[in-house]
Amino acid sequence: MHEELMTKVGAAIKKKSSFDLCRFFPRLPLPQTFCSEAFERVKGHLTATQDPAALSNYKNMVEISRGVCQTGGVMQEHPLGV
Repeated sequence: MHEELMTKVGAAIKKKSSFDLCRFFPRLPLPQTFCSEAFERVKGHLTATQDPAALSNYKNMVEISRGVCQTGGVMQEHPLGV
């Protein structure tokens, strides 16, 4: 299922970026570079949804976020109190 989704996401990104970027920078390999980088990021994020260690980190980030919100949005006070 991931491979099919990745193919669709990659095609959508490539179509959109090729149109926009080629219009302004016709001689540069921007669309290919952008698509390649974006594809790898999306693939990594989807893979992380199946990784127990990554899921644990996400749960920890939820706890950290809650703590930040409870302290008024500041995780650590400035050392000089400013």
